Amino acid sequence: MKVLFVQNIAAIAGSEKYFLAIFPELIKRGIQVEFLNVFLKQDKNIAYEYSKQLSEVGVVVHELQVANFITIKPVIKLHALVRKRGFDIVHSHLIYSDFWNSLLKLIPFNNVRSISTLHGYQENLYVEYCLSPYKLPKTLYYRLMQFCLSRLDGVYSCSHGLKEFFSNVGLDKQNKIEVIQHGFEYPSIPYRTGKYRKGEIQLCIVGRLIPRKGHLFVLNGMPEILKRFPTLKLVIAGSGPFGVELQQKVIELGIEESVSFEGFCEEPIHVMADSDVVLVPSYAEGLPLVIFEAFKSESPVIAFDTVGPGEAIENGVDGIKVNAFDEDEMIKQTMRLIENVELRQILANNAAESLTQKWTIERMTNETISFYGRVL
Repeated sequence: MKVLFVQNIAAIAGSEKYFLAIFPELIKRGIQVEFLNVFLKQDKNIAYEYSKQLSEVGVVVHELQVANFITIKPVIKLHALVRKRGFDIVHSHLIYSDFWNSLLKLIPFNNVRSISTLHGYQENLYVEYCLSPYKLPKTLYYRLMQFCLSRLDGVYSCSHGLKEFFSNVGLDKQNKIEVIQHGFEYPSIPYRTGKYRKGEIQLCIVGRLIPRKGHLFVLNGMPEILKRFPTLKLVIAGSGPFGVELQQKVIELGIEESVSFEGFCEEPIHVMADSDVVLVPSYAEGLPLVIFEAFKSESPVIAFDTVGPGEAIENGVDGIKVNAFDEDEMIKQTMRLIENVELRQILANNAAESLTQKWTIERMTNETISFYGRVL
């Protein structure tokens, strides 16, 4: 079986890490994997670096620089690659590549099967309407997604919550979307290095510095936490456009000495391992990798019970779930975990077991290959 993956690359984040995890496993099982890396001029250094990482795990990479993503050039490139290299499936990720993949289906005498993996919805709208999907406006993005879902031969979501969202907003009326949850495999090496240890008691938030990640929920509660634990440190790892606002908020609250901005980290799992509690105050996700990295780091995690994070955690067993956007409860549970070392260890041990029993790369790969077989 030959599969051509396609995505526009502007950063190395969730979906890009997903490829790096699953591609070697697909190759081991005899799937021929190639990748079309589409990128803008300003992102070429990131794109080239990602192409290098893919090549290192045995993937043949094709590159295409475009002036913008609203273009048919990737469609022409996809068609040429399909004709020349005889792919059975074109597998797209994210809305632009889904659109190109859907247009590919319109070309006559083209027998390739086109499928998509859904990692989320348009970010701002997903955040605003994830808990009230029936109010979602029918924007151009919605219509474009509607077009893609009607043309593609198969679609699967990375989480049950995301599938439910698509169903609730009327984009899965035919129950076409299946679910294949992410799986992971991490090397058994020491992650607790001490490099990121800033205080005797430490919390951390790992992720892009964007509003959707919910950093402000934690920052707003920091003064209350510091009243009880004055030497506590909060480490924020990540970069992004919301960084300036977050730093200004820290100054406004007068907690500069208690918050450390580490910027982008190549191995964020080390930040989590060096912390006592990992906080995931995201508004909504597909299925957040950061939670599973926290599981592997052996540090307990607290997250809002929203689309994505709520699905990854069994409350009170391998982590703590807090009602969506309940800032007071988030702070209350954080202080509870800080004080209860025994509970932290129980949650961490159970999380490690969940990672090896449920959230495996083997399970995800097997389900993906079975999906390919059904589509073909």
